[in-house]
Amino acid sequence: MATSHNPLGVPFLTEGVSALILHFNIGAIQSLMIKNDPEFLALGYTKTMMGFLFFQPNPKSIAMIGLGGGTLAK
Repeated sequence: MATSHNPLGVPFLTEGVSALILHFNIGAIQSLMIKNDPEFLALGYTKTMMGFLFFQPNPKSIAMIGLGGGTLAK
């Protein structure tokens, strides 16, 4: 995997053959996108955040605060 990291604490990307990962530090993943399936929610917390759709499958609007890597915005 190719990694770019800024020692000043700036978020950075790790890119592999099948995935693109946004990190805030080397030990934590903020966002993960599978290249062949960019709309797939690969991380558990993103699936949990969309759990409200079980109760309201067709909301008229959704408010989002903070986009992170844009996983949910896609």
